[in-house]
Amino acid sequence: MATTAHYVPSTTRPACADEDEELAPGIAAFFRRNGLCPSTVEACDASARRLFPAAIIKRSPNQGYCSYTLFVSTDRLLQFRPEPHRLNMDICSDARAVFGALVPMTAHIGSLQGIAMMGAAAPRLHVYLQERLPGVSLAHMKEQTREQRKRLIEDLADVFVSSFLYRRPSEELLPVLRGRVGASLAWRLRLLQGLRDDEPLAQHISAVTQHLDNIAALPWCLTHGDLMPSNVLVDPASGRLTGLVDWAEGEWLPLGLGLYGLEELLGADVAGRGFEYFDDHEELRRRFWNRFATLGGCSRGGGGGGDGRRRRLVLGGEESVAMSRRLGILLWRGIAFDDGRIDRVVEPGRDDNEIHKLRLFLEAPCPVTPDATPSRHGLAVKGASIAPN
Repeated sequence: MATTAHYVPSTTRPACADEDEELAPGIAAFFRRNGLCPSTVEACDASARRLFPAAIIKRSPNQGYCSYTLFVSTDRLLQFRPEPHRLNMDICSDARAVFGALVPMTAHIGSLQGIAMMGAAAPRLHVYLQERLPGVSLAHMKEQTREQRKRLIEDLADVFVSSFLYRRPSEELLPVLRGRVGASLAWRLRLLQGLRDDEPLAQHISAVTQHLDNIAALPWCLTHGDLMPSNVLVDPASGRLTGLVDWAEGEWLPLGLGLYGLEELLGADVAGRGFEYFDDHEELRRRFWNRFATLGGCSRGGGGGGDGRRRRLVLGGEESVAMSRRLGILLWRGIAFDDGRIDRVVEPGRDDNEIHKLRLFLEAPCPVTPDATPSRHGLAVKGASIAPN
């Protein structure tokens, strides 16, 4: 199903079932941020009514930073995304294949064109029909118990194992198949040289630069690209992971590059102080790696399910994995997002929260280290080892 709609100004309010009479601040901010007139929301709502005339259309109470979302049924939603934040349908398909029901089924059903834009040519919004996954955004959980945190981190380890089990050798990923970050690792490292006046950060950047070839030679794994609490869905009672949403930044990247996301889930923002780790973060981090290693051992000899790709974890070069983790932290917290431009390094006084996270994450212990006792060709994890074939 495909549709192309043209915006027609309306003098009536959209017939959406919302409790608030006025447009929520987050929704208005999304349209302003993308240079769209606030009235564009009427075009989106009208498009939803045309597509689903019998449905009760309701705006999602938790809107994303890069999209506008409407619920059209108990199990489906419509999402409108501007060109810079469009979804790569190949990545969405790969993610569903790798992670199963944790990833929403998604279909690109057309675009909304001719919409009003503030002082520029009319853009378009891509329209997606998606499955509504169960659970609530982790960002909107008031508080997690220790047991809930343990369950979530174990589930996250399962996600990283699944990603590795469907790995691709680096030589299979031709440059044309690599994504925005994966195709520009060397350029982004050069960009990070803008932080060289900060001696501790400069040392990290220098170390990663020396290992870049080894990092790029690691297996490439499907990586979410924006793994943070707002994109993580959990069961509010058990704390178990129920979904990973917003795959706009997803791509295939070297093993370990996405581990910045583990750090994001080991703490939370505290009013007036910024991000702080939970008091059990070291235990949670060990639990993550121990489960990762255990699952590798359990898939010995081909593993359960008979899937030829579900074979034992074989990771070469623990130092390269540790360096890849460090590179991921530098890329995701050392380069400013800037509404998706990601083309400048963070600056004191402008990006203090990001710099705080950058330092904190880089200083956190990494169980995958060269000083751990390695297996002959496998990945050494303190307290466990993932054996080679």
